[in-house]
Amino acid sequence: MLETSLVDAVASPWMYAVLLLVCVVDGFFPPMPSELVLIAAASITWATSPQTTVLVVVTATAGAWVGDNIAYAIGRRLGMAPLPGMRGERVAEGAARVRHGFHRRPESILLTGRFIPVARVLVNMTAGATRLAYPRYLLLSLASATAWAFVSVTIAILVVAFLSAEPLTATILASAIAVVGGIAVDRALAWRRASAPRRENA
Repeated sequence: MLETSLVDAVASPWMYAVLLLVCVVDGFFPPMPSELVLIAAASITWATSPQTTVLVVVTATAGAWVGDNIAYAIGRRLGMAPLPGMRGERVAEGAARVRHGFHRRPESILLTGRFIPVARVLVNMTAGATRLAYPRYLLLSLASATAWAFVSVTIAILVVAFLSAEPLTATILASAIAVVGGIAVDRALAWRRASAPRRENA
C-alpha cells in the first residue's frame, strides 16, 4: 500500500515541482531532506519510466543551484549569521573550518561540501561572506549541484538495477548509501585537516 502510494506520488506531474522546491529550500535550510526526495524520485522513475530519469537530474540540479545561490546571497548580505537548523557548537566549529580553508581551495570545498547536509549551506554562505567573485561562484555552484544530482541519481539507479530492489526498498537502501557516503566525505575531510599540520611539521 505504501509503495503504491509512493509510486503514484512520483508519477504525478507535481512531482517535479515538489522536487524542485525541496532542493531549492535545502540549499539554505538544512533540515529539508532533499536527498531522500531526490533518491525516491530517481528510484521510482528508473523502475517505472527510465526515459524520464534525466528530467529528475535536471530538476534536482536546477533546484540545488538556485538554493545554493540563495545561501550565497544570504552570506553576502548577512555574513555567517546562523540560520535555523545551523546552531550549536559543532556547526560553529564547522563554519570556522570552512572559513579557514576557503581562501586556499574554494573549488574543492564547494564541490565536496554539497554532499554533506548543513556543510553545503555553510560553504555557500561562506562564499558569499568572503566575497568570492560571483561569476566564478556561478560556475562552481553549477558544477557542484550537477555532480550532487548526478551522483545521487546514479546511486538510486544502481540499487534498482543491480539489486533488483522494489522502488520503496531501493529508496531506503540508496538513501542509506547516500548518508554513509556523505559521512565518509566528512570524515575524510576531517582526517585531511588533522593530518595537514603533521605533514607541515615533518
